[in-house]
Amino acid sequence: QAVSMNSIQTTQWDTLHINERIASFAQERIFLDQQVRFSSDIAIYNELSTLQVVQGSLSLNRLLQVFRYVLNKHKILRTSLIFNNNDGTLKQCITDIHKTFPITMNQTFENDNELQDII
Repeated sequence: QAVSMNSIQTTQWDTLHINERIASFAQERIFLDQQVRFSSDIAIYNELSTLQVVQGSLSLNRLLQVFRYVLNKHKILRTSLIFNNNDGTLKQCITDIHKTFPITMNQTFENDNELQDII
C-alpha cells in the first residue's frame, strides 16, 4: 500500500497474521541437515545458556514477565518446524506457548549435577 507524505511516496507494509506456512528453502536445509547429521533426540541448533545469580536476588515473576514480553515481540523465537508425514511437507508454525509456560522452583538448581539433570 503506497502512502504519500510531503510529495514523497513510501510503502507501508501490514502484518498478515499468518501463524502457519510452508517452510522456506533455508529452513528445509537446516531441518534436513539436523535430521541426517545428528541424533533425533538432540536439538543441535538450539542455543542454551545458563546464568547464576551471584549477588542479590532475582524475582521469578519479573523474569517470567520479561521472557513473555520478548517472546511476544519476536515471533521468530517461538517459531518451530513441524514435518507432516502424511503429505511430506515441512511447515513453520508460530505458537502462543509463551503465554502459558511457567517457571517453577523445580527448574532451579544448586549445583552443576542438578543443572545437567534439568538440561
